[in-house]
Amino acid sequence: MVHEVSPALLRLTEDHGIKKILRAYLKCEPVLLEASLFVSRPETNLIDRGQHSFHFDYAGWQSLNVFVYFTDVTEASSYHVVAKGSHRNISVSDILRGSLTEEEAARRYGDAIQNITGPAGTLFFENTEAFHRRHKGNERRVMLNLLFASHRSLLSYGRASRNQINSRNRAFENIADAS
Repeated sequence: MVHEVSPALLRLTEDHGIKKILRAYLKCEPVLLEASLFVSRPETNLIDRGQHSFHFDYAGWQSLNVFVYFTDVTEASSYHVVAKGSHRNISVSDILRGSLTEEEAARRYGDAIQNITGPAGTLFFENTEAFHRRHKGNERRVMLNLLFASHRSLLSYGRASRNQINSRNRAFENIADAS
């Protein structure tokens, strides 16, 4: 919940233009589930992790990510990749497996797979259930992820669970005590 420690990020979560799009898409008042800052280092020589394979996330009945690149993101960076429209046809086998190989994603979604690059400040929206992945790049990337949903459900706590937030607060307190 990085918006709790940064007034600038708090303003983004309350931005009227962003909220207007969220309301139109979700057809209700959006609920902020998570506000996470992701910093990826150069990772071309690292092993593949879950974020490097096409996968989808589930955050509630209807949910939408708002992503903002805080650094320039180029083809050499750890850019975001999405299979546009893939949230419309997730099968039971997709749910059970949770991810797709690069080859299967290419076969199923072809030209709908889009690499998202752009200068710092690039903002884009994504249905959380769309298949997506992070490209392994050799440049650092800093990206904000605001996760909004139509409502909070038992399955929608993720990194914003009470335990995760308490753990984060203890880490912040330890840093403050050490300095």
